[in-house]
Amino acid sequence: MYFTGNGVLDLILFMLSQYLEMPDLAYISDEKNYHQYEIGFYVKFLEDDIYDFSEYDIAILGVKEARAAGFKNLSCDMAPDEIRKDFYRLNVINPMPRLLDLGNILDAEEVADTYDKLEAVLGYIYKNNIPVIIIGGSQDHTVSQFSSLGSIQDSVSTAIVDERIDLLKSQDAITSDGFIQHLLASSQPQLFHLTLFGYQSYYTNYNVLDVIDSMSYEAIRLGQARYNVPQWGHVFQMADMVSIDVSCVKQSDAPGRSMQSPNGFQSDELCQITRLCGMSPNVKSIGIYEVNPQFDIRHLTTQMVAHSLWYFIEGYTYRTDESPEIVDQFDNFNVFMVEHSEFESKPFQFWQSKLSGNWWVELPLGESAQDRFYPCSKADYESSAHGEMSKWVFNLVAKKMH
Repeated sequence: MYFTGNGVLDLILFMLSQYLEMPDLAYISDEKNYHQYEIGFYVKFLEDDIYDFSEYDIAILGVKEARAAGFKNLSCDMAPDEIRKDFYRLNVINPMPRLLDLGNILDAEEVADTYDKLEAVLGYIYKNNIPVIIIGGSQDHTVSQFSSLGSIQDSVSTAIVDERIDLLKSQDAITSDGFIQHLLASSQPQLFHLTLFGYQSYYTNYNVLDVIDSMSYEAIRLGQARYNVPQWGHVFQMADMVSIDVSCVKQSDAPGRSMQSPNGFQSDELCQITRLCGMSPNVKSIGIYEVNPQFDIRHLTTQMVAHSLWYFIEGYTYRTDESPEIVDQFDNFNVFMVEHSEFESKPFQFWQSKLSGNWWVELPLGESAQDRFYPCSKADYESSAHGEMSKWVFNLVAKKMH
């Protein structure tokens, strides 16, 4: 291993060499060179002397760990390299972001060790201020994805896209179908906002929904989101991280999954979701989990995930830091004032970007601009304008007053 002579950098390089392994490049490329019009031609793979990740726009990280998924989905540990095979053969985006493939988290003796390695590597990537795509593996790694953000911020907003709500209150162990309780109980970082996007009611215990509602979090049914995904762009503008279970997509579009279901998002709707994630300046990581190549048919699922990653990267090229909390951007917004009876002396202000059309609500709470402005939808403004506070805004107020 190459050392720089700088103690801090050598420690980082040692950590990366102990925690990461290169993907099988001959396998993912089918031993064929990438053409200049293919994404794989432009990907830089991690080498011993690369430690300044800030030179890159997006990092890619694989997790080949599935033991917490149980026997039903152990083979999802094969997913990272299978997804790479399809992703790197897609045509480039114009302009093409600079991609750094860090390889895969090394196998560990215990699942908890894998969590620790993933958390450490993600924490280092975040400090280099670039978003990361995580290709897994089972969805319990959402906990490490969440915990690693504690290295750069005290509170985290999370969006989870899944057909089921993986909350098992009585279970202490982290599993792929019972990890949300660990996010709810976290103190560092704290969970500020949670959106469960696309859940299906016949897979959902109403008591779980009561728990989510009592904590002023959001649960959005599949029927609300289908055919109208762009309306929910504020969900992903709000999120610091996004975790996606491939089971959110119906079986005919994504057969490579352990639990088959005829209903769910369509494959193009997953692409819309990931594009919104790419466009959001707040999203620091996106994880796509539970892909099982053993159950796949003619690579339909890995191709679908590859396409969704393409759209994440395309969305990234449209990423801007627009926000009404940035003083010198005030002229880029239309401002609408709405009064609510509960806040007689402090009206709510809704801000609409003249450039993107995105909406924010300024809550009459908090001292700093960062504590007052939150993404919302046009529908939230329209509800308020008619005298009815939307559930999204109501929950934000509840969280701020908690």
